[in-house]
Amino acid sequence: PGRPTAAIALDALANPAAADLVDALLEDRLVTSPDPSQGWAFVHRLLRQSLLADIHTYGRWREHHRSCAEALTSPERRGRHRLEAGEPAAAIPDLLTTARRALELGEVRRAQAALADWHRALSALGADASDPRQGRGLAMEIDALRRLGRFDEAADLAADAVARSTLSWPGRPELLRAAGRTAHIQGNLPLAQQHIEAALAQLIDQPPNLTTARCHQLLGQIFGDQGMS
Repeated sequence: PGRPTAAIALDALANPAAADLVDALLEDRLVTSPDPSQGWAFVHRLLRQSLLADIHTYGRWREHHRSCAEALTSPERRGRHRLEAGEPAAAIPDLLTTARRALELGEVRRAQAALADWHRALSALGADASDPRQGRGLAMEIDALRRLGRFDEAADLAADAVARSTLSWPGRPELLRAAGRTAHIQGNLPLAQQHIEAALAQLIDQPPNLTTARCHQLLGQIFGDQGMS
């Protein structure tokens, strides 16, 4: 009672069972769905803004985002909605997955956007500079800066992150690999070797994985460059 139809509609549209409502909106040309596998979108930006304003007004912002997260399969969108729903711990895996996939596709800016949300999630959880959950995200931040040609910034971030990391950080091998790659590009072969060997020492008891393969490949390049120097 007292809630506008707009707010009710937006809540319902976040539910996968809202097919009839979506069909009605498609028929009225209020939403469009060129590719049904990708969901739907509002035709008019102002309509979407009006609906979201109603959600804010009636204090259902977090509930709305929670419903959206439960209905979505895309890690990128789901992670963002979980963060807005006040569930930062649940958002972190999706945000890191989004950043990793974006880097694999060469979409560095998209990766950085996901990592910015990852920082927000960590901040909401009260994480400090020694928090062990930072390793994988910091490794991807270093990689992103390096791919943008911002080598000095990547090196500074790598030095700071490695200095405050500990063996308890689950993502420390990835962090050391990123730091080693940056040092190698800058021509600091002794530092690069130090980081990569430290990463491999931590990985020695783990099953072979992509980080291990990348570290062995990079170590071979470092040895090759040292032989030529």
